[in-house]
Amino acid sequence: MLRWQETHEFSIESFSERNTEADPLAAARCGRMLRWFMLPPMPTEPTFYDRVYAVVAQIPVGRVTTYGHIARALGAARASRGVGWALKAAAGADPMALPCHRVVNREGRLSGRRHFATPSLMEERLRAEGVQFVDSDRVELVSCLWDPAEAGSPFSGDL
Repeated sequence: MLRWQETHEFSIESFSERNTEADPLAAARCGRMLRWFMLPPMPTEPTFYDRVYAVVAQIPVGRVTTYGHIARALGAARASRGVGWALKAAAGADPMALPCHRVVNREGRLSGRRHFATPSLMEERLRAEGVQFVDSDRVELVSCLWDPAEAGSPFSGDL
């Protein structure tokens, strides 16, 4: 049961005879502000997006990982699209703060390149880090794949 406390911002004498203890909405209509207690606690655990960002921040220079590998490392194997949405949400932030360019699709293709300032920026950053390419839009996954689950992701399996 919620408890409430009235704080009188101003009084309206015409409504003073109403029983506001029994009807909190009547108190609100009378110009009294209600202050509610016993609000649900704010979540202290990181959100899914925060957890994705923590894993992406660990990807070493010169290595790449896939959306699916990140999802599996978080204990949500079927959430690879959710990983993509999290990275899309981060695209508007500082481009150097999070190495989103190191995340590719399961075939090694640069599927997130359209979310960068230019379509070639993702490829340019990966090539500058020494990542090997098979085609202009596809990295050599065999030589540069980084698996966060094997690296000991701090969030593995706690979803």
